[in-house]
Order: sequence, then structure tokens, then C-alpha cells
Amino acid sequence: MKRCMARIEIDKHSGYCFGVVKAIAKAEEHLDSKEELYCLGDIVHNNMEVKRLEKKGMKTVHYDEFAGLKNKKILIRAHGKPLPIKRLNGRAWNWSMLPAR
Repeated sequence: MKRCMARIEIDKHSGYCFGVVKAIAKAEEHLDSKEELYCLGDIVHNNMEVKRLEKKGMKTVHYDEFAGLKNKKILIRAHGKPLPIKRLNGRAWNWSMLPAR
């Protein structure tokens, strides 16, 4: 039986999509200014990048922790937020939501 090796080429222009680049830049901007920053869920689907930003001070929270945050800056991850969160936006919690996209 003859084996064939597949050739894989990575395009020189490959990389993160525009929304991911913008989300990471927004997070870094706030973290570089030493502002406390929370992110609702993982900012992007890349564990290494999430951990890098968490080392810089970003705190990842999940939906069950979200309603307990008061007077905080919350970054909405690159892939958006669900409708129930949209309905809660800032109501009685005084959040500053920072859409990443």
C-alpha cells in the first residue's frame, strides 16, 4: 500500500480575523492603562491568548458570575453576547460595556 503525504501550506496573510484583532487591542488598551477589566467569557477561541491577557490582569467571568458585578468595565468578547445579556445592559448595575467588535 502506497502512502501519500499531504502538503500543507499556510498563507502568508493568514492570521486572526478583524474582530479578534480588535477585541485583543481593546483589552490591551484598558490593561495597559492599569484599569480593572472583566471579560464575559473567553475573549477569543484561543486558550494561549486568553491566558496571556489574564496574566496582564484581565478577569474572565462567566454568565453565572456576571450579574454579581457592580460598577465594573466589562468587555464583550469578539463573538458577541446572547440576547438576555443585551437586555441587562447597564440596567441597575452601572456597568460600562465595551463591545470588542
